[in-house]
Amino acid sequence: MKNIVKKNSIKMALAGAALVVAGAFSLPALAAGNMPTTTVNGLNVINSSTIVVSFGASMTNKPACAQDFERMIVVANTDGGKALFNAIMAAWLSNKHINATGTGTCASGAGLQLETIANINVF
Repeated sequence: MKNIVKKNSIKMALAGAALVVAGAFSLPALAAGNMPTTTVNGLNVINSSTIVVSFGASMTNKPACAQDFERMIVVANTDGGKALFNAIMAAWLSNKHINATGTGTCASGAGLQLETIANINVF
C-alpha cells in the first residue's frame, strides 16, 4: 500500500512540475482591441471576404500588429463573418451606435494590417 501511495505522489509531483515548465514557455496572450461605443463612418469592401470598417472613435488596447486606431476588418468568408458584416451594415445604415471587440490578430486590408473584429454590440 505504501508503494502505491508513493508512486501516486511522485506522479502528481512530476505532473505539477510539467505544468510549471509548460507555463514558463507558453506564449503571451494576445491583446484584443476594443472599439468604444461610436458610430460606423464607412465601409470599404476590398473583396468578397474582406471588409474594412471605419469608426468614429479610436480603439483602446490596439494589438501591436494593427496599424490604425480607427479601422478594423471583418473577415466575411464564414457564416459568423457574414453575420458580423450584416449587423455592422445595418448599424451604419440606421446610424446606430456600435462597439466592437477585436480578436487580437490582424488581417490585410486597405494596404494596412488591421485588427479583425471578433464581436460587436449595436445600440
